[in-house]
Amino acid sequence: MIKYFRILNRITTQHLSILSLRARWAVKYTQTCLRIKYMPLKDIIRQEIVINSLDTIHEDISTVLNLKGTWNINEPEQANFRGMIAKYGILDIAYQMPPAHLPNIMRGSSAMKALYLQPSVVTHDEYREAEDIKFDLEWASAKFEMLNEQIRKGKWYLLLFLRTDYPDAMGMERAKYFFQYMKAFPEDYFPRKFVIEDAAISNTKSAWSNKHFYL
Repeated sequence: MIKYFRILNRITTQHLSILSLRARWAVKYTQTCLRIKYMPLKDIIRQEIVINSLDTIHEDISTVLNLKGTWNINEPEQANFRGMIAKYGILDIAYQMPPAHLPNIMRGSSAMKALYLQPSVVTHDEYREAEDIKFDLEWASAKFEMLNEQIRKGKWYLLLFLRTDYPDAMGMERAKYFFQYMKAFPEDYFPRKFVIEDAAISNTKSAWSNKHFYL
């Protein structure tokens, strides 16, 4: 009987914990849904940009897209460019841009759906282990809190996702290219053509944390 009550108590505690996490997730999700703004820029998708070197990425993009005025990339993000190219052949860039009046920008559930941020597996858990559910809820809540913190700063961002050709390799062969490129790119690697795969304006620089997920 004692063993039975211990099991029941553990199940009840887990259930209450999940309910609490679900309530926290719902609050964070709702806050993001009410505040997020997002506008795809279809006209520049598939635009080709030649990057001349790691040090000229900002200048090369600004020249092609005619970015005038104050368009900034944070230095910590610039430091990640080598790793993005070395590991995936991509550039994921968030330009802080001047304030703009955008009457046709998407908001609320439409923006969340476009960014793959709508409710998903965390709301369907009847066949899942409690620890897995808790992990997903905590991870999702932390992501929405990050987005909310950025949105509260009142800044606007031009988001660009560019891709270049990358060796068709898997496993250790792919790792070989990664370590080689992190050390030094081949002498003939630049100038190199990149293609804009996605582009948008948003009030959070991490809007693509689900849509273009990578580690």
